[in-house]
Amino acid sequence: MKAIILSGDYIEDYELFAPIKLPEMLDIDVHVILAAAGVLKGRSCSAVHISKLEVLAGGGTYVDFDMLSKNVYVDGNLVSAPAYPVIGVWMREFIKLLGVKVQFSS
Repeated sequence: MKAIILSGDYIEDYELFAPIKLPEMLDIDVHVILAAAGVLKGRSCSAVHISKLEVLAGGGTYVDFDMLSKNVYVDGNLVSAPAYPVIGVWMREFIKLLGVKVQFSS
């Protein structure tokens, strides 16, 4: 399974990968770029509160969670979270999209 973790400011990459529908895990700072690329149009995602206007301006629906909650939002192939404190839950949901099982052994 292929996937993409979006964490940067290369709009051309997002425009290229969005139509492929790979599982996507959004870094909390990437919403501005995705909105500009048109990737959020008709999609729902969570983000830090200061990114709410960018999500809305990009045609997306902003899902509001408390930044310290353990909530993430999954919209199809898109996994988003309001802030880094939920990175464990965020990663768990992303791994579910990948369809893999993670096991630990000693």
